[in-house]
Amino acid sequence: MLSMNILVISGLLSLSSIIKPVLVIDTLENREQKKSISLRACLDSLYIMAFTSGLNNAGSDVGHAVKIGLTGGVTKHSLLPNLPGDDYQRHKGDLWKISFKDDFLLDYCVMKYDIKSITIMENSNDGWNIETIVTFIKSGNDYELATSDFHVKHWIDGNGDDSHRHLELTLVF
Repeated sequence: MLSMNILVISGLLSLSSIIKPVLVIDTLENREQKKSISLRACLDSLYIMAFTSGLNNAGSDVGHAVKIGLTGGVTKHSLLPNLPGDDYQRHKGDLWKISFKDDFLLDYCVMKYDIKSITIMENSNDGWNIETIVTFIKSGNDYELATSDFHVKHWIDGNGDDSHRHLELTLVF
């Protein structure tokens, strides 16, 4: 019987120009064989995979944003891109790609240990209830899990309580 004790984001499949996330359950021994991103590698992208809960009014018609906190107190924001079709729908998952250069407007090399925080931010008064959210970073052809927040059922809403205006994600490195 497999020991299912670690959930790992292992990569992406590109099918018909639509990016689909691939989730893999690994055993501890398989995890040790995987290559992680080098400490000195420049990061290309941040991928955000979020699943909207099934609560009433959990979906949103308006996009929200991500904020990244970096070494030296630098913070950068980016809107989550509008995806083809409907985003933020109840019982559905979405995958966004955020470029460090083009979306965060960073003109220098960001390495994984430069990342101090990743936060989902409200960008409207149309609430969104996040069930589960994970992020991963990409450098070249290598991907690594950056945050992991399961079953949070957290509202992101501009006209909600202060606690609903953001969700700081849990870094795993």
